[in-house]
Amino acid sequence: YSTSASPTTTTCTQQFVKLAAMRVHVVKINGDRVVTIDAEPSQTVHEAMQQVHLHLDRSAIVKCDLLLGTAVLCGDTKLGDAGLCDDSLLTAVTWPAKLIATTSADGSAKLWDATSGESLQTLRGHGDYVRSASFSPDGTQVVTASDDRTAIVWDTASGRGARMLQGHGDCLRSVAFAPDGLHVLTASLDRTARLWHVASGSCVRTFIGHGSFVRSAAFSPDGSKIVTASRDRSAKIWDVASGECIRTLSSHGKSIHSAAFSPDGLLVIMAIDDGSAKVLDIASGQCMQTLKGHEDAVCSAAFSPDGSYITTASDDCTAKVWDAALGWCLQTLRGHSDHLRSAAFSPDSTQIITTSRDGTAKIWDRACGTCVQTLLGHDGSVLSAAFSPSCAA
Repeated sequence: YSTSASPTTTTCTQQFVKLAAMRVHVVKINGDRVVTIDAEPSQTVHEAMQQVHLHLDRSAIVKCDLLLGTAVLCGDTKLGDAGLCDDSLLTAVTWPAKLIATTSADGSAKLWDATSGESLQTLRGHGDYVRSASFSPDGTQVVTASDDRTAIVWDTASGRGARMLQGHGDCLRSVAFAPDGLHVLTASLDRTARLWHVASGSCVRTFIGHGSFVRSAAFSPDGSKIVTASRDRSAKIWDVASGECIRTLSSHGKSIHSAAFSPDGLLVIMAIDDGSAKVLDIASGQCMQTLKGHEDAVCSAAFSPDGSYITTASDDCTAKVWDAALGWCLQTLRGHSDHLRSAAFSPDSTQIITTSRDGTAKIWDRACGTCVQTLLGHDGSVLSAAFSPSCAA
């Protein structure tokens, strides 16, 4: 500066320099340094996030938020308007791309890092057993169903409840996100299944026709149909648009615990109280295969996402892996010390997660049948588990 510069000019210039050279320090939630960026007050949070992303493993996370103190910064907000100044400290909160949700008789659900087995969030808000959980197709939300007659939609990154779905007259037994991510399906002991609009929380349709408890409800891969399983010894296929039952499938004498579609939408697999699982053709209603080998009731059965395998979970404390085409048992998964409650495949079909009354969930290698991870943390029976979808990665 010239020594003859007026005080007013000097002050304005100094203020401009201070605003233009703003060093912002970014750390992880555990305090580890991520990066220090040079930013301007006029930059948006989104622009700052782009610099932060260069120093994060984006393949391992599904979402990242920047926090100033405890406030989450919005993407289009200017850094200056958000209150940042030189040497401000931001926290980068990242969320793993591969998540697992578990539900429990302790009244909670938990979110886990599927790779490390670390417990990330405990979702509390239900007033009774939490029976079932399902991720939205983009992995940013998870919905839980409870004996308290409600379902709650949660934000996976924050762990906050975003919407409660109420209207059933009895305990809920299962819940599923629709492939469109806009709707949720619930099954209840009030003998009905219900379709809900997530954003509004309103019940769009009620499926009535079973003569006893509805234990599970699941969407077809294209979302145009649902299948319900009931203690009345039947599974029903319904048209989502009309709400009409288009086929009733019989178990021929025993109660059905769950029913699910094959990935091509042409078959349904039912978990049956007699210790078997049955694969039925939807068009004809014909039983194509009966999978026998468990020594007690089968409480859960599902196809792998690639359609090559089936997994079943049983009260005999084991789960099994089957060849879907041939009906051969390929693996028996042993390691739980009490009745199993569910079994589900990972999106790439290489892993299976099982849940049990022994208070644990276990992740298994599907090919060799070995347990690769045990998830500990619930204070009661673990009743269900689900992997986040692959598109969340």
